[in-house]
Amino acid sequence: MKISLIISTYNWPAALEASLRSAIKQDYHSYEILVADDGSQPDTKALIERLAEISEAPIQHIWHEDRGFRLAEIRNRAAARATGDYLIFVDGDCLLPPNFLTQHAWLAEPHCLVAGSRVQLSAALTNDILNQLDNLPDLTRLNLLKLWLQRKIRRIHPIIKWPFHVLRYRRPLRWQGAVGCNIAVWRVDYEAVNGFDNEFLGWGREDSEFIVRLFNYGVTRKDGKLASYVLHLHHRKGSGIVSPDNEARFIRTQQEQRQWADSGVKELSHTESNAQ
Repeated sequence: MKISLIISTYNWPAALEASLRSAIKQDYHSYEILVADDGSQPDTKALIERLAEISEAPIQHIWHEDRGFRLAEIRNRAAARATGDYLIFVDGDCLLPPNFLTQHAWLAEPHCLVAGSRVQLSAALTNDILNQLDNLPDLTRLNLLKLWLQRKIRRIHPIIKWPFHVLRYRRPLRWQGAVGCNIAVWRVDYEAVNGFDNEFLGWGREDSEFIVRLFNYGVTRKDGKLASYVLHLHHRKGSGIVSPDNEARFIRTQQEQRQWADSGVKELSHTESNAQ
């Protein structure tokens, strides 16, 4: 199974470098990396080109003009360029343990969306990482346990492994708690609902609305917690206020049980195929 790892970013090249350096050191071998760039400055492009030279996995940089928060659209643009059977979406301020893709491959199951977890890193550990980008810390479970004992990680239970599939189907239609920085879906299911909705502009609900449409289509949630986790760099939180238009679109999808995004990945596939 070939995996397409889609990493979203916007104007934080130091964090993206940490994320990419962890992404190119995976113990899974059949994968590609696509950076979904929501309009960053040229220093991000230079960074990606530099790391692409040392990565065994191919890295593509998909960019569009900065016209506000358009995460849904840039993820679709990246997905349109992807060649994998399985799509994993993470954020560019997250580090991946070396077995991240292997764990997702183990969790993958037809017509299931896998929602993983995240571990919040302390401000001190984040600063250490960003100041030593060419020497990232060991991200294996044992070393993370040591970091937790040093209070550099806020929660330890997400890194504990539950090595069974049983109990992972308890919340088949629960969109709450499925964080967009660690979700995975089969490409065929992604395309069946036309991916994310490009009409989501501004922050909030683009992930949840996409997940609800997948549920309406017949995909169910499989819990990836205690198996798949990302390490989230510390940063100042945004307002957390969802765009009113986005909230309205999300509610409409729930009420009308919509499956298809009127403007989604299909509408971008032609332009992205020409860009390759």
